Amino acid sequence: VDNDFGTAARITTPLLEALDCDLVSLNSPEEGPRPTERTLETALESLGEQVRAESADLGVLFDSDGDRLYTVTEAGVAVGNDLLLMLFARDMLERNPGADVVYDIQCTRQFAPFVTRAGGRAQMSRSGQAFIQEKMLQAEALLAGDLAGHLFFAERWYGFDDAIYAAIRLIEAVSELGGSLTALRSAMPAMINTPEFRFPCPETRKFAVVAEVLAR
Repeated sequence: VDNDFGTAARITTPLLEALDCDLVSLNSPEEGPRPTERTLETALESLGEQVRAESADLGVLFDSDGDRLYTVTEAGVAVGNDLLLMLFARDMLERNPGADVVYDIQCTRQFAPFVTRAGGRAQMSRSGQAFIQEKMLQAEALLAGDLAGHLFFAERWYGFDDAIYAAIRLIEAVSELGGSLTALRSAMPAMINTPEFRFPCPETRKFAVVAEVLAR
C-alpha cells in the first residue's frame, strides 16, 4: 500500500491489518513531504517494483486524502481505472442484473458494450468528480467511476468516492475468485488508452483559456 504521504495512512494501515492482510505500508505522512518530482507514473512504477520484491498479491496506491485508487498486479503492472471499473461492474451486476453504471467520457469506448453484455446499463458522464456523482444520483446507479481513480459504490456502501472501500472490494473480488489480479485483468477486453495530457497554465489564465478554446 502506497499512502502518498497523506492522511489516508491513518485508516488504511489499521483497517487492512484488521482484515488479516499481510501489509507492507509505504509513504506514510511521517516520511513526507511528498517529493516534488513524484508523478503518478513514477509512483506506480515504484509500487510495482515493491510488489515484485515482496512477492505481494497486488499493490494499491491511494491519493493523499483517500478518494482515488490506483492498482498494480502481482507482476507490478498498472491496471487502468476504466478496466478496474469494468471489473467492479461485472461483479456488481452478477448480484444486481439490469443496474446502471456511470462512467466518464475518458474511459475506453469498450466500456459501454462490456456493461451491456454483463447485463447492465452504461451511462456516460462528462469528466469531473461532481458531474459523475450528479449523474449517478440522477440514474440511481449502483456504481460509478472515472479514469482519474474516483470510484463510487452505492451497492453495499453510501455512494461517495471512497478509494479505501474500493480497495477492500478489490481484495474481496481477488480472494473470492481464488486467482490473481492478473487473471482478472486478462479476462477483460484488451484496451488502448490515450493518456491524459496536462499542460501548465497560470491560475489567472485558466478560465480564459477554456473560453478561447470554446470560441475556436
